[in-house]
Parts: sequence; structure tokens; C-alpha cells
Amino acid sequence: MAKQITAETLSTITHQNAPVITTDLLAQLYGADVKHIQNNYLRNTERFSLGKHYFKLEGAALKELKDKPSLRGLVATRAKHLILWTERGAARHAKMLETDQAWEVFEKLEDCYFNQRSKKEVANPPKKTTVLIHFDVTGKVLFTETLPEGYLVETIDGLIHRLKQRGYVVMHKNEIMEKLLINNC
Repeated sequence: MAKQITAETLSTITHQNAPVITTDLLAQLYGADVKHIQNNYLRNTERFSLGKHYFKLEGAALKELKDKPSLRGLVATRAKHLILWTERGAARHAKMLETDQAWEVFEKLEDCYFNQRSKKEVANPPKKTTVLIHFDVTGKVLFTETLPEGYLVETIDGLIHRLKQRGYVVMHKNEIMEKLLINNC
């Protein structure tokens, strides 16, 4: 019995650093025949742009894909070409099929398959590093130092300006003490 594939469990196939999906996988997920997907494409070729909605692999590029161990069995050994659908191409097919299943699956593909890279970027944002560069009076770099995460580098005037913009009262501790003493007398 063939293993049931879902948008959530589908292994990512990438081409030119973007997630793509084969016609066969798209048909399985959308509950359609491969021939139906192919015919929709053939009847609407003017609505699909190479590199935007799909990629067509042939020759050496196809052979390279067939030779990847993680993708074995994905492409028929005698296939002369392979269409890889981008997120936008998969959306067009969902629209043409006009079934609830196609739209529901496409929404899951958007969430779980096509947007995996952006989820990883959000989950692991790059750490910001603050580096102080110390110069002598001539402008020559004396040394640099990396500050621990969370440190802020700001001039006193800049910091006071920023605090005042946010509604904070900024004054010297002697001024505060003076005001407290005056008000308590």
C-alpha cells in the first residue's frame, strides 16, 4: 500500500533555492489525476511563465536531479523532462481545479511547504553583533571589541534625546535630590 502524503509531511524539493513540487505530487495532494494537471497546463500555457510558475528540467539538469539519493524514485527513469511547480504555479492549478480539496491543500502547502524558509528565518533570526572600533586622533584604528548581546552604544546626548522622545524625564541625580529636598521642606 502506498504511503499517504500530506502537505505537512512532504519532503521539500528545491530548485534555484525555492521550494517546488512535481506534477505527480501536486496531483496526489489535490486529489486529481496527473493527466488532469497536465491538460490544465496545456490548455492554459499562456497563463504560466517559465521561471515564475514552473521550471522545466531536461538533459543534464534532469539527470542531476534523478541522481540525488534523497529524490530517488521521484522521477521516472525514462522521463525526458520534468516540470517543477513553484508556489504560484501550484496556486494556479488549485484555481483551475476549482475543488475544495485543492484549495484546502494549497493553503496547507503555503503554510507547511512553500514557506519553510521564512519560518526558519523567523524562528532563528540572525544575532546582531555590536563592534566598537577605537580610533586615535589621526583616524587610525587602534583596536576593536565585540560587545556582548544586548549592549547599546549611544552618545549621552543621543540617549537623552531618545529618552525625552519617549516621555521620560532626564536629569542629573543632583537635580533630582535638590527637587526632592525642596518639595519635602
